[in-house]
Amino acid sequence: MVKKLSVLLIAVVLLLVVGVAGTVALAHSGREGESNGVFSFENMLPFMQEHHPGWSDEELEVMYEACHSSGSRSVWGNNANRAY
Repeated sequence: MVKKLSVLLIAVVLLLVVGVAGTVALAHSGREGESNGVFSFENMLPFMQEHHPGWSDEELEVMYEACHSSGSRSVWGNNANRAY
């Protein structure tokens, strides 16, 4: 009886691990234009134009680079540590 329960428990754990791994893999696939969890400037441009209608494409690209370039501190990171 104990042997059957331990086999069942191992099977359930393996199914959960495989299910979670598969879900994570599918969640990160199929996002066109995304690299390491960050969308490219070209894919973000329509969204940014909608939220900043008076800005030129060059201004939007500067903002995008300031927020998403590697090694730089983003606008969100600077504000996240500020005490209000």
